[in-house]
Amino acid sequence: MHQQARNNIGMMLIVEQGIAHDAMHGSVMAWRFLAANDVPDHVILRVLSDPAKRRPADQIRSDLR
Repeated sequence: MHQQARNNIGMMLIVEQGIAHDAMHGSVMAWRFLAANDVPDHVILRVLSDPAKRRPADQIRSDLR
């Protein structure tokens, strides 16, 4: 799978927060947070369903938690 480069810093920060929500509160709360912040469903599914499909920067940050 080819990943596109990020072009939206705000979305990047929201997704990072969503990943933190997943680690602390579970995937349902993370999904609700991300959806409430207008993250597209396909992005939410990618980052929450399989950590290996996260962008490298997201993976590093989630490993630090």
